[in-house]
Amino acid sequence: MIIRIKALPIAAKFLLMLPLLVTAHFAHADSEPDAIALTPTTCESPDTLKLSENLEVTGIDETISLDLSGDAQNLYLNCFDALPGRSCTVGGPGRYSVSNGDKFTVVASCGASEEQKTASVVLGAESGIPTDVQSADWVLTTLDVIPDQFGWADKQVVDPGQLIATEIINLTDFDTNAKPVMKLLIPESLDSVEVGFGGSYPAFYRYYRNGTLPITVNPVVGKAGILSLRVNSPPVGEPALITLEVGDNTTRTSGTWTVSSSGDMVPDAYDFVDRSVPTPDSFYSSNVVTLSGLSGPTPMSVSRANKTSFTINGGPLQFGTATVHNGDQIQLRAQAGPLGDRRIANVNIGGVIDRWTLTTGDTIPNKFDFVDQSTVNAGVGVLSNTVTVSGLTAPTT
Repeated sequence: MIIRIKALPIAAKFLLMLPLLVTAHFAHADSEPDAIALTPTTCESPDTLKLSENLEVTGIDETISLDLSGDAQNLYLNCFDALPGRSCTVGGPGRYSVSNGDKFTVVASCGASEEQKTASVVLGAESGIPTDVQSADWVLTTLDVIPDQFGWADKQVVDPGQLIATEIINLTDFDTNAKPVMKLLIPESLDSVEVGFGGSYPAFYRYYRNGTLPITVNPVVGKAGILSLRVNSPPVGEPALITLEVGDNTTRTSGTWTVSSSGDMVPDAYDFVDRSVPTPDSFYSSNVVTLSGLSGPTPMSVSRANKTSFTINGGPLQFGTATVHNGDQIQLRAQAGPLGDRRIANVNIGGVIDRWTLTTGDTIPNKFDFVDQSTVNAGVGVLSNTVTVSGLTAPTT
């Protein structure tokens, strides 16, 4: 027996296919990611790298694009807390492929003082479908790290190698929660400088000179607005100018401090011995005086009356003023006056004054003798023998 089946109408064929069409519609891949957000960041220090939070791509079941742009420097993809089997990828700004569950971290650099930078992340831009795109901006704002002008009062001490410190100053017009860039310039007359952070009892950190290059100082959080300096005073005659720059890498405010050592400029007592000389109008020299008690260069002046001059350490004759040092040997030279004349040279070394007197003529008499007497009556005045003074060519006392 033969059974015949009539052809189905077109409408019936469509009804048979409908379940297949419905099934195909619900099997379409989901390419719309969940929303993402990057938390704004405050930068305490300028020009430093920051990492964002580690975000996860969710809400998709197919691979989509991730675009990194703006002020972003790097992307860490699946490098932190990643799902098993996902390899770490590190790269700069550009387009990446991501899947559901991928995790990424953005790296960006902070700007200069009070500058704002923005790193941008876009998910799904490659699809061209606006509803499939999610984006987020990461804003980094640098605190104000540039203070007003500042500085310390210059100081001079007597002895080199003496530990001295500046007064404590407060920087103004900048955020004291910031960590500014600090550059310290140390002169050649010093080996190191200590920078103190904090109030009445600052914590000091020592920094050593590196030729003529500035030294980077690491500021202490919360204390960078209160500063002082401390050094061992430099050698005598070599004043040290210390400069501290505070700000960012392009703009900084400079504060300076000059410290010097004068040395002890007051000598021990000295004496140019007075002389009596026989010949008028001739030149005579004093004894040699060796200076002691000085630790630095000291001014000396000699009056120029009577053509008085001096030598230092046997050098050439000088007039008027000079600078002398500990251990120098000083000798005076002057012209004698007429018989009986006294000529005086005034010498001032570091405020200690001596007078050298040059008397023309012999003021020391020949030997004389008052003869002793005995067997005289008590209470009766007695006259000595008469002595005739001789050997003098000038008045004497």
